[in-house]
Amino acid sequence: MKYLKLFLICFLILLLNSCGYKKLNSENVDDFKISKLEINGERKLSYKIKNNIEIYSSQNSKFIYNIKINLISTKETKIKNKAGKTTRYSTKLQADTVISNKNTKNEYRKSFTSTHDYDVGSTHSSTLNNEKNANENNINYISNEIIKYLKLLNL
Repeated sequence: MKYLKLFLICFLILLLNSCGYKKLNSENVDDFKISKLEINGERKLSYKIKNNIEIYSSQNSKFIYNIKINLISTKETKIKNKAGKTTRYSTKLQADTVISNKNTKNEYRKSFTSTHDYDVGSTHSSTLNNEKNANENNINYISNEIIKYLKLLNL
C-alpha cells in the first residue's frame, strides 16, 4: 500500500511536469521590440510610463511595434464631510493606445484605465504624498497592462 501511494505520487509529478503549461506572464523579456514610443500627456507621467515599458523591449525580437499613447489624467472630489471640506479624492489615469506592428502592418487600438482614491492628510505635504502614491499606482497598473497586452499580441 505504501509503495502504491509512492508510485502514484511519482506518476502524477511526472505527468504534470510534462503537460506543457507555460505561464502567460513569464519573465521572458525577448517578446517584443519597441521601435518608436510616442506619449502625449502630462510630461512626468509620460516619462515614467515610457521607462516602465521600454524596460521590456528587446533588440533581438521579431515582433516590432510602434506605440502611440495619449494620457488623460483627472482628479476629482470623491467624499466631502458635512462642512463641505473634501476628505477623499479620486485620481484617474486613462491611456488610449494605438499599437502598430511593423511587420504585419496591423494596427490595434485599446484603452487602459486606472483609478485610485486617496485621503486628505492632516497636513498639505501628507496629502501631496498620498496623491503621489495614487498616481504611482495608476502608472504601474497602466504600464503592466500595456506590457501584458503586447505579450498577448505575440501569441
